Amino acid sequence: DIVSHLWIILIKADLNKFNTENDLNKYISKCLKRYCLSICMKKNRDKKIIYNSEITDINLNLIQDSCFNDIEFEFKDLISILPNTQQNIIYMKFFKDMKDIDIAKKLKISRQSIYK
Repeated sequence: DIVSHLWIILIKADLNKFNTENDLNKYISKCLKRYCLSICMKKNRDKKIIYNSEITDINLNLIQDSCFNDIEFEFKDLISILPNTQQNIIYMKFFKDMKDIDIAKKLKISRQSIYK
């Protein structure tokens, strides 16, 4: 690829513009350096970002734990305001996955009371 680019440079270059052979060498050298740099830039641009799942997952877990701790604290704080019956209903429904009918029977209340 570089050799073909060198050939193109030599064909396009107006040799009469160069005073010495050293000037031509500098011109060719500079053109090839720029070409090589452009190839490197393209390769770097096309590189994929490597996803390090261990580090990312650990960081996400720390963030989630922190958020969940805050939410859990707030949830417990809000639940503590409710009367005992409502606290029990929420606990049975969402933490024990009990059905409304079963909760109503256990607490000896109507099924409609659970929706309130």
